Amino acid sequence: MRIHPGAKLEKESYNGGFVIRVLASLMTVIFLCSASFWSCSRDKEKESKKGAIEKMTEKAGKDIADRLQKPIKQARSVKKKQEEKSKEIEKALKGQ
Repeated sequence: MRIHPGAKLEKESYNGGFVIRVLASLMTVIFLCSASFWSCSRDKEKESKKGAIEKMTEKAGKDIADRLQKPIKQARSVKKKQEEKSKEIEKALKGQ
């Protein structure tokens, strides 16, 4: 657009404000879209980290449960053997 030094600038012929508003709106839309995609990708990372933490917690819980069950099983087997021996002794005493 070429303006002559003596010409008057009319508001209808100058669309610079409109272009600036369109560019500002376009940049805002691009920013909002990129921010939403970025936040969605971060949620997936949190979910995968959460899944990994849950897996580790579950594995640790199973390990602890197994460690606790081993002595309990051993104690039950000792108790069972002791009861069997007690029954054998009672039978032997009754037979005399």
